[in-house]
Amino acid sequence: MEIQFNSGGQLALNVLLGFLMFGVALDMRIADLSKAFRRPKPVIAGLLAQLIALPLVTLALVHLATPPATVALGLFLVAACPGGNVSNYISSLAKADIGLSVTLTTFTTLWCFILTPLGFNFWASLYGPTASELREFQIDQFQMVRTVILLLALPIGLAIGLRHFLPDLIVRFKKPIQMAGGILFGLFVVAAVASNWQVLSAGAGLLFGYVVAHNALAFAAGFAVAAAFGLSWAEKGTVSIETGIQNSGLGLVLALNFFPGQMEMALVAAMWGVWHLISGSAVAGLFRLKG
Repeated sequence: MEIQFNSGGQLALNVLLGFLMFGVALDMRIADLSKAFRRPKPVIAGLLAQLIALPLVTLALVHLATPPATVALGLFLVAACPGGNVSNYISSLAKADIGLSVTLTTFTTLWCFILTPLGFNFWASLYGPTASELREFQIDQFQMVRTVILLLALPIGLAIGLRHFLPDLIVRFKKPIQMAGGILFGLFVVAAVASNWQVLSAGAGLLFGYVVAHNALAFAAGFAVAAAFGLSWAEKGTVSIETGIQNSGLGLVLALNFFPGQMEMALVAAMWGVWHLISGSAVAGLFRLKG
């Protein structure tokens, strides 16, 4: 399945993701990472759930469901992305451990320029059809690292610097910046999908099924790891939500940059970005009721 997406549109999407991550990073503080040393067990559980358990259940899913190779690549790519920017809000809805949520999101986002390219290439290489696709496209891991640094590290570094040196200004403009970034990025994705709907509509239903199953496994994997570590109910909620809410916007941009024309990959990320908001709210409701 191929779509029309010119270089100007791709550049605009890259810029919008950078702007979106700039807004997200206005809530980040390096000091949040110090919590990992004061309470390491829940942090270790959260990182294991995202970095190991989620890719493992992804590998199991593609072996069992045998989706097309580019769909499987999209699932592996989303699984390799850092925690999503709305996970902290979803954790607050669940009455989960918000401090742990912020710590995990901050850690995975700051290190994703290494963890995302390496994790994606490693896990995708373990499944025959996706390994063949990687060889065909000849993905340069170092180029992917440079791309992630440009898209995430620079705007995040700028945001953290501004928060430190101009805190009053950031407090005043943070919410409008974050809202504008989310709206513009969402509108761009909707416009791109709408302009290619005739191509996409044929296989959209089956693709959505893969996304729903993958996302459900992500939440379950997070909860299972947290339970194995004997964490509290609030911590279980956070780890589950952090694992089920992924930065699919980054996955979308990487798919378009490194797998041009392979819309299944991009559409997996785009569908994840919509669905995890719905499923995350439902999961938050369950944790809130039982909390």
